[in-house]
Amino acid sequence: MKALILGATGYIGGAVAARLATFGIQIVALVREEHKAGQLRQRGMETVIGHLHEHRKLIDLARAADLVINASNADDPYPVWSLLAGLEGSGKLLIQTSGSSVVGDRSGGEASAIVYHEDTPCAITP
Repeated sequence: MKALILGATGYIGGAVAARLATFGIQIVALVREEHKAGQLRQRGMETVIGHLHEHRKLIDLARAADLVINASNADDPYPVWSLLAGLEGSGKLLIQTSGSSVVGDRSGGEASAIVYHEDTPCAITP
């Protein structure tokens, strides 16, 4: 199985990538900087140099993967549109996650000024 991970050099993405690799899952990570790519390659991961707004590259990477995990910038809808375009009709899984809970205010799952509940309306359109 091949997993594409965006944000593999970050806190959540790095932990997810490392854990999946222990199960023998091939990790492909989109990385902006060569020195960070080298660090992931030393851990046995495949890397692709690029950024979150490379629409065609993200589509192609998503199509080539069995599983896609976006643990990168959760405030940026652009990579999600690209990943969804690459996965359209495939039945493959996209997991979207964020580390924003590290600034949570113990709202117990209710909407607040800091943390939004999953029922909070989203005004973003492609």
